[in-house]
Amino acid sequence: MEPSPVFLIVEPSPALRKGLCLWLQTSLPDHLFLCAANGREAMSLASSNFPTISLIEIHLPDENGFEVARHLYEAAAPGIVVMTSFQDGRFFYEKARAVGADRFIPKYLLLSELLPFLKVNVPSQTGEEHETDNGQTTPQPLSAIPEAENPDQVSFAQLSEIGNENEMELDL
Repeated sequence: MEPSPVFLIVEPSPALRKGLCLWLQTSLPDHLFLCAANGREAMSLASSNFPTISLIEIHLPDENGFEVARHLYEAAAPGIVVMTSFQDGRFFYEKARAVGADRFIPKYLLLSELLPFLKVNVPSQTGEEHETDNGQTTPQPLSAIPEAENPDQVSFAQLSEIGNENEMELDL
């Protein structure tokens, strides 16, 4: 039996971190979810668990998310790295690309863009791979923005409420 793919969520807000984890667990039930509140925790978890997917907030209390992403690439086999922030702007897209991230998604678009991006770029558990026209498996470029399938199904306020109200024990 193949080990479960690992999804690392790096988010300093406890309510948002928990809400993201719960939302993603319902969408990706075959993944193991690890959550970190800061860069040190993220790098420690990543070095021993080798995430398949990492969702990293840029503004962390101890390091910036770009340094965490750079660490993942230096440690080899970083998987897919998605950077996020409440702030938006060309700087974040360019900096994410410079550190090797597969995508930058501003938080106000995260709920409508993350799952469609992952559907296209993460191989299924059945071994199915997504190929490009030249036959190579590759993530979608940072500049490509997928069309949202169900935009605004859940607001960030609702996501935080889910994280605050749910009594389920999570390793946050």
